[in-house]
Amino acid sequence: MHGFRPRLVVTVLVAMLSLVTGCTAPRPERQPEATHSAAPSPIELEPAIEDHIANGSVALGTINSVVVEVDGIRQLEFYRNGGGPNYYSHVWSVTKSVVATLVGIAITEGKINSLDATLPELLPDHAAKMSPDQRSITLRQLLTMSVRRIL
Repeated sequence: MHGFRPRLVVTVLVAMLSLVTGCTAPRPERQPEATHSAAPSPIELEPAIEDHIANGSVALGTINSVVVEVDGIRQLEFYRNGGGPNYYSHVWSVTKSVVATLVGIAITEGKINSLDATLPELLPDHAAKMSPDQRSITLRQLLTMSVRRIL
């Protein structure tokens, strides 16, 4: 499974950014500054990405894909090392960072009241099926993986 993790890290981070932009209020349109040139096309970016991966840190050599989306529109798909759009791998602990970021956004937007919200508060449709121990678990305990009960 070598090579899976960095590729998926990049993919998950791009997906996370897509989710985050979808969860936040619309931003005001930004006016381009006269001193900036036009953004490079995706075709122009591919050799630069490959060059950066090839000549950067040793760890970058295991990156198998880079996917860039802007405003929900895919701008670039770059695959290497046999990677492709249907190439899956484990994300390991990256999931924790993505979930923590999304929870922070949900709290900021008032969709979750606090880290001390319990499972029945967060999942009211499933509350009736929860055991007493499950009903007492808080979001904070889930995020810090500090639930000490056997579920």
